[in-house]
Amino acid sequence: MNLENIIMFSGPSCGACRTMKHLLEEEDITINKIVDVESEEGMELVPEYRIRHLPTFVNTKNHEQIVGTLKKTNDLVILNYEEV
Repeated sequence: MNLENIIMFSGPSCGACRTMKHLLEEEDITINKIVDVESEEGMELVPEYRIRHLPTFVNTKNHEQIVGTLKKTNDLVILNYEEV
């Protein structure tokens, strides 16, 4: 699955972020990029997208944010989310 408009904001100490990265790889889901909030790129993009929680997915077309986690149940990947 290719979600080319989606950016995931992540952090090195975020356990849910590590789990989500693993699930994206396991399910062969491709997103635009994963941005580490502590990186130089992250320092620029976090204020632009007003990131407040991790992990956060952002649709780059309309800047809509979804804060949530992926989980796998019976071979289905489910996104538990809260729109921001």
